Amino acid sequence: MLRSQAIDTISAGLRSVRWKVIIILVLLLVCVHYAIENASLFSWERMTVIPPLPKGPLSLWNEIRPDTSIMNEELASSLGKLASDSAAVPGQQNEQEEAKLWNGVAQNLATITTSAGALSTPLTSNSSLEASQTDAVSIPETAQAHTTITTFSSPLQSPLATITANFTDEYIAICIAIKDQRQDLKEWMIHHYHHLGIHRFYVMDDGSEPPLSAMEDHEFGIPRSAITFNYQDRATREPKMQLVFYDQCLRKYGALHTWIAFIDGDEFLEVSSRNETFRQILEEFEHDKSVGGLGVQWRMHSSSGLLKKPESVRKAFTTCIFDDFEHDGLNSDNMHVKSIVKPSKTRGAWNPHLFWLETGFRNVGEHNDTITTMAWRQPITRDRLALHHYALKSREEYEEKMSRGNGMTDPKGEAFWDRIETMAHVSCPEMSMYHP
Repeated sequence: MLRSQAIDTISAGLRSVRWKVIIILVLLLVCVHYAIENASLFSWERMTVIPPLPKGPLSLWNEIRPDTSIMNEELASSLGKLASDSAAVPGQQNEQEEAKLWNGVAQNLATITTSAGALSTPLTSNSSLEASQTDAVSIPETAQAHTTITTFSSPLQSPLATITANFTDEYIAICIAIKDQRQDLKEWMIHHYHHLGIHRFYVMDDGSEPPLSAMEDHEFGIPRSAITFNYQDRATREPKMQLVFYDQCLRKYGALHTWIAFIDGDEFLEVSSRNETFRQILEEFEHDKSVGGLGVQWRMHSSSGLLKKPESVRKAFTTCIFDDFEHDGLNSDNMHVKSIVKPSKTRGAWNPHLFWLETGFRNVGEHNDTITTMAWRQPITRDRLALHHYALKSREEYEEKMSRGNGMTDPKGEAFWDRIETMAHVSCPEMSMYHP
């Protein structure tokens, strides 16, 4: 009798354990299946992982970095369901309002999924929820460098902000020769730090008073640790100080980077291609052992009729000079290029535009075409990269520029202003889409 009871007790216990094990195994299988089905949530190539959903919709837009390759209706549906669940909580009007915003989030994600198609990276948009009321911005066909740019009504961050999760990566640096442009530095640095993934800036200060290194940390808009300052006293400067600065950058810092870009404080790089990142473009040319320098074509902006300095350069100046396609750009300043070079293959600067390379190496354009001139490239193309040159800005800023002079002892005057302003102009709003 006792033996029979013991057997029954042990048997019941085993049955209980067996069912627990079965339940655990089933749950594990479900988890594995879900992980496999949603493997695309992890983008190893970009070294980024979609973070946990934040507590509210505004936090979502600030923290999540959507990628069209990972978004789908299921995710949008989940967010919609989350919104409905939030709305179901009684007595909380704020949660009701927040739920409406979550529904908007879900709708936007669904729109991106269906509209973006084969795009491998999301596009940039304006800086606030109310800033954009349309889904697309069309640019006249005469501005052939950018025929159409699509933007969404929600403030997605730039795809280039997520090039790498390693913010100490110094694959590429920028060397800039600059004087007294304190108010211009912040937007310029923010743009290249966040949208190009550049995390080292060599600021070659041409006698600014006070020195730019005396600026407060918040005035730069990026971590101060990403900036290296070099100061040149006015009393001992040389006539073409810009070229001296460029040689100093190559000699002192060239061994630390695969590429260094040599551009000015009124020039903003842009990746105009919508299916590759800045890093991917540079790596392509890095692997071509015949390439020593990459020339990026100008897109020169006019004053847009502004008399006073605006809050943002990128958002205010949205007209550019024509490319003169009829004559392969011969009658346009846009035929000029600025250089991104491999320091290990570079001897020095010919001029502010092009560099003298080691024997056997080429300066090339974005399509791997060899540049054989000293400063320009024809025909003009900006299919992959563009260098937006805000040569005039507002009338107020241009007068400051004339009095400031430049690093080549070749200050621009009224004749330059008149020539740029009287050229044929086209609409070029693409840079106004970037935020921050």
